[in-house]
Amino acid sequence: MGKTEYDVEHHSLLWKTEIAEAQKHAFAWRMLEHNHIEGLLPFEYYYVDNQLYFRYECNHLQPITYILKKRAGDFKTIFLLCKTMAAVFRTGQNYLLKESGYGLEPDIVFWNPQDMRTVLCYLPGREKGLEEGMTGLLEYLLEHLEHHDRDAVEFTYGLYEFVTSGHIDIEEISGFIDQYTESGEAEPPEEDETDKPITEIAENNNMALQLCGGKKWAYGKKAASYMHEIKEIPKGTGEIVLGREEGCVLRLPYETISRRHAMFLWDGDRLFVMDACSENGSYVNGIKISAYDRMECREGDILTFADISFRLVKTNLYCQN
Repeated sequence: MGKTEYDVEHHSLLWKTEIAEAQKHAFAWRMLEHNHIEGLLPFEYYYVDNQLYFRYECNHLQPITYILKKRAGDFKTIFLLCKTMAAVFRTGQNYLLKESGYGLEPDIVFWNPQDMRTVLCYLPGREKGLEEGMTGLLEYLLEHLEHHDRDAVEFTYGLYEFVTSGHIDIEEISGFIDQYTESGEAEPPEEDETDKPITEIAENNNMALQLCGGKKWAYGKKAASYMHEIKEIPKGTGEIVLGREEGCVLRLPYETISRRHAMFLWDGDRLFVMDACSENGSYVNGIKISAYDRMECREGDILTFADISFRLVKTNLYCQN
């Protein structure tokens, strides 16, 4: 086990670990000592008793905790942070660096304001899985999003779902990020012309709730298997109640959900949601809905009821052969 701390006097970060632990990762340590890897802070090291100290100078950089404390993260900031971080991971693969060595705690992930790039510390002797590190970092980003920025919400929640669903391979994470551009638009996927049993798609404006993955946002400790299915919001039925009690069209039988928690209403092809004086609140893209004050919601929005989050998706009617 190691420990990070700031050396305020020298404007640097210290990583302190047992010599025996660092020596288990001597290959990475020596590789970094003799090679400059873009996106990783260089270090110097020294011994104190049975401890090995690595010092990383970071006086020209800003931790992302400082950046996001000053202002909420918009899409461009979050996207570039993740994209350049993935580039560091890919470069590290070329030098055979273990994924467990990257410091991904928000207070030691740095941002270079001059070239708009993420800068990481590689901590020899550290053992922390990439999934655990990425999950913690993304949870921090989710809490500090600009929730009015729909692209930021969709991208960050999407990446969080992707990582917590078991996609912890660096190439897979990079592939997800590379779908997007700085404008916030996802690149259209290439069509697969093979094996198409569906010959016609009848477009409609039906909407459904799709559970967001991840233990924190999906209340995963108690989530039943049926919760992972898409819950369609039917049209032409008046008020569509979401709640804990039996009889609700959209039933979520969990303690944090009120008996009648929220309601959906269709107005033509427009969908609205309102909170029904629930105990733990309802949110659209992080914005709390006032009781009985309806708010329009659109495809791609993140709807949160207490501690369970869904993405609003459009459904289509398919005509089979």
